[in-house]
Amino acid sequence: MKSLYIAAWRLLYFLSLPVARQKIRRSRRAYILITHGDSALMIRDLFSDQRWKLPGGGAHAGEAYEQTALRETGEELGLELEPGNLKLLTHGLWRTHDYNCPYQIFLVRLKKRPALQLRQGEIFDAKWMSLADLAGQKLAPEIAQALAAANLRAR
Repeated sequence: MKSLYIAAWRLLYFLSLPVARQKIRRSRRAYILITHGDSALMIRDLFSDQRWKLPGGGAHAGEAYEQTALRETGEELGLELEPGNLKLLTHGLWRTHDYNCPYQIFLVRLKKRPALQLRQGEIFDAKWMSLADLAGQKLAPEIAQALAAANLRAR
């Protein structure tokens, strides 16, 4: 049933892609690398070709990168993170399709693993992944750069 649900949402996503691309083309993006020990919290959503990625997303009008990262993490995972705990890891241009979006990736190190509440209809999986797990994944260059900046190099 879960795979049927995912397939239906992905079909809807691909049908709406032309409109979505117009919105994404003009958006700023913010993500958070959330760590606990030597593990990182990764998510899979309906839009990422089932690849593991960091929680985060697009900024609302007038919203700072930090606010975007915190809001998106709250919406996607139900996590309430403190703004003072964010550390900027890396930034650049997210290059995909025919557009470049400015992005920032922040780091927050947690002392304990929190309970997660995945956003229905968007996030279908979240997992704490060790460095060994991450080394076996095809990660976006931006994520690999953030891991390196956090001294969490996947070998």
